[in-house]
This record gives sequence, structure tokens and C-alpha cells, in this order.
Amino acid sequence: MAFAALSGPPVDGAGYREYWRVSTEKLDFIYLHPCHGDNAEAAKMYPLIPVGVLAIVNHLLDSGLTGRGLNVPLELRRDETFDPRPWIDARDFSIALIDINWYLHLAGGLDLAALVKEVRPEATVLVGGLTATRFAEEILRRFPAVDAVCRGDGEEPARMLAETCAGRAGHTMEQIPNLAWRDGEEIRFNDQTYIDRDMDRWNYCDLAFLENEKDYYYNSILKWADLATHWLALGRGCRFACYHCDGSSQAQKKLFGRAGLMVRDPELVARDIEVLAGRGVENVSFTHDLVHIGEDYWRTLFAAVRRSGVRVGAMQPFWQSLPCDDFAREFSETFVMKNSYVNVSIETAVEEMRRHIHNCTYYSNAEFFEGLKILKHHGVPIMVYFRLNSPWETAKTMEVNIRCAAEVFRLFPEDAPPIFVSDVPLDPSSPYSHAAGGHGSRFDFSFPELGFDDYYQFSRGIIPVDKVFARPAEKAIDMRRYTEFDHLGKLDVLFVKKLVPRMWERWEELMLSDGKSWDAIRSGVVV
Repeated sequence: MAFAALSGPPVDGAGYREYWRVSTEKLDFIYLHPCHGDNAEAAKMYPLIPVGVLAIVNHLLDSGLTGRGLNVPLELRRDETFDPRPWIDARDFSIALIDINWYLHLAGGLDLAALVKEVRPEATVLVGGLTATRFAEEILRRFPAVDAVCRGDGEEPARMLAETCAGRAGHTMEQIPNLAWRDGEEIRFNDQTYIDRDMDRWNYCDLAFLENEKDYYYNSILKWADLATHWLALGRGCRFACYHCDGSSQAQKKLFGRAGLMVRDPELVARDIEVLAGRGVENVSFTHDLVHIGEDYWRTLFAAVRRSGVRVGAMQPFWQSLPCDDFAREFSETFVMKNSYVNVSIETAVEEMRRHIHNCTYYSNAEFFEGLKILKHHGVPIMVYFRLNSPWETAKTMEVNIRCAAEVFRLFPEDAPPIFVSDVPLDPSSPYSHAAGGHGSRFDFSFPELGFDDYYQFSRGIIPVDKVFARPAEKAIDMRRYTEFDHLGKLDVLFVKKLVPRMWERWEELMLSDGKSWDAIRSGVVV
């Protein structure tokens, strides 16, 4: 989002009054969370801060540095006229930290870097995160407002650079690990030797550094989720190689040098939950699937939360996993169910697609419905998640998805769970995009290699659909007949059209792309 020059506060002062300062606040650093896109509505959609930022900023504060944080999309939610310029101008600081973790924030983060340099040209600008790590060289070569990029983990590199800029220590740029930086006309890359191996040192709870921290708890992009929510880090890394994801095991190894999954002590996580509940948090959302971490872990965590006497809701993501009866029972006994939900990500009801996409054994559709029945029995609120634009997606695979969604609604006739579907672009360092560039052969399709400009345009709101979304494979998947859905009638399936219109629209798109006419679609291939 481009920021216009501001000569002073508005005449009525309504938009900026609480940010305008007569005297300048002296700080060592500021932290800025950027917007997505140039569209005013999109700009305020993603106020969620990467959980790793809390560890970094709190580490700087615990090291004796002074700093404040501004979440620009959050402020735009509070006041659509908000401009960050007066907030930045009212602070005298040595370094600005900007997260460019998700590619949606690429352009917004670089806009903020330019704004910082305009207001405080003497300040150092440091960016970091998944996307910044992937495109460190392009960012430094093409955007002079950025002085350095932290590649990979950032707690110690950010501290060392902030201390140096603030005159608290004498580290040279060459001595700071993981740093890519501009040395005159040359781009320098220090060795990426810092890898965090002990998450239990870090503070993932405190938001006191952030302007309007209480409002931040209401940061969900889900309009119905009117709960004070805090995303709580359980670990770093992943054991899986999901085709679309920068957080996959392959991408983590490439970007962070991290192999496998590192997790926090469950007793410390339980203590964090107690702290957060004391601050008014109503829902603690877990960053990782507890089932994947392991039974000993979730049993220890749940028992510790119950011993504390804390009553708070929780969000558990089931990703390539399902609950056993013990898990669902203990989850319902540990957390407040009216403030809780679980996200069961089936992605696609075509079992062959699930196995091909993730290159691993996956549960069957029958097991999926058994898992939903277990959750229903224990009164656990459910969301079901489907993914669009997957490899091998066709009109036939979408028909299976529609019938599966209809069966979910039939299973819950009194209170149907929300079913979410989304078009998910390929992350810049995903296994899929690597395969597209000729680095792998697991995916049987033709696809252009993606680069910086593709993701920069996407983050501006200009979506190159033919590039960033998966195309159907050249070779159709071998589908069996899904007899478990044969009993569904026309009204069952039409219910999906009413409650999950995006799924139905995608089926129609695929039908038209196959050369079918609207008459053929209206005749009811699905129904």
C-alpha cells in the first residue's frame, strides 16, 4: 500500500490524534507489520503477526533495547484513514524491523521500508521472514530502502544488528550471522550459521510492545470469530513435504537449515496458556497439529492445563491426521468448547489425490467420517477445510468433493459445521514450485518457474492466475468409484450449492474449461 505524503494531522484530527506526538519518543528500534496489496479492503485483511516476531522483539527488549511496534493493517481496521507516517515521524530510532514472512506482505513490507527511509533516512532497515529469505538478493538489488535481510532464524542476528545500530555493541556487519547486506554496490552474504535449537528460551506471549495490543487479539480473518485469540507457538519446522507450503520439511531445510520438527516443552506451553488467559485471551490457537507432535506431548499438555485450573478455548489443526477417542475426550475436558474449534483439513475427498499430493499414506474417507463422529460425540466444534487448485484437479474430482461436503452436512443435520474452501497459491519455496522449475519429478504437469516479480505482483493484488495457481496435471489421476457417496440425493447435493458456493463455482469453472456448455451444467452432472 503506497503511503501519501502528510504535511500535518487532518483538520479534525480524527484519524491521527492518538498517534500525533508533540515531543519525539526516543527508541532503539521500531517494528512494523505491513499490509497486503493496494486495495483498501485487502490492506486490512491480514493483521496476524508471524509468531516468531514475538520471540525476536521480546528478545531485543529483554536485552535492554527499547522499542515499539505498529501493526498497520490492525490500525486500518480501527481507522480506515490511518497513515503510519506520523507514527514513524514521532519516534527517533536507529533501526526498523519489518516482517516479510508471507508473500502477501512482500510489496507492503517494501513500501514501509521506503517510508521509513523517507522519514528517517539515517535509520537502518532490516527485513526478515520466509519470503524475505527466499528473495534476499532481489530485495537488496532492487529496493535501496532495505539495508539488510535476515535469512532464516532471526533472534540473535536481529539483536546483534540492533545493538550495533543503537551504539550498545560493536559488532561489524561481517560478524552478524545469517545477514545479507549491501556494502556499497556489492551485495554481501554472511554464512547462515545461526539456527535456533532451543525455543524454550523465548517469550511468545507478550505483546506490550505493540500499539493497541488489546485490539490485536481480535485479528482473525474469519468474520465470525469474535473471540480474543492468540496464536501460540508449539514448535518450528515440519515433518511433511506438502506440495504448496513454505513451511514444509524441504523448504525449512532450504531456507532455515532446519531438519524435522522442534517443539517446546509442553509444561511451558501450559504456563503460557495460563498467562494468556489472565490477560483476557479466550482462544489459544496452536501453530502445530498436536497429533503429529505425539500422544505423550498432548497428554502432558492437556493435564498441565487442567492442573492450572485455567478455563480457555483452543484451536487444534488436524493436518493429515484425525483424532482418536481419547484425544477428543481430553480436548473437550481441558478447554472451553464454546470458545474452541478444530480444523479438519481433508483438502480433497479423492483419496488418490491426497496420496499423490503429499507423497505419504493418508486416511481414508471412511476414517475421515469416523473422526468427525468422534468429535461430534464429545461436543467438539468442527470446521472442515477443502483446498482448490490442487494438482490433478478436474470436474470429476470436484464432484467427489461436493458429494463429500453434502455427506458432512447430512452427518450434522442440527448444526452443520462451516466448510471452508480456498484457492491456495504456491508458496515461493514450496516443493511444488521446485518441481515446476525442474527440481523434481513427483508432480506430473507442465508449469512455469515462479520468480520474484510473480509474487511481488500478487502481493500488489495483481494475481497472475495462470502462474501462481496449480494447473491440472497433464495426466489425469486414476480415480476409483466413490460408492460411499452414491446414496446422496439431489437435495443433499444442492445444499452444498447454498452453503459452500465457492466449491460449486469451481466445479462449474472446470466443466466449462472441459468444453461443456451451460446447458450441460444446468442438466445436473453432479446431481
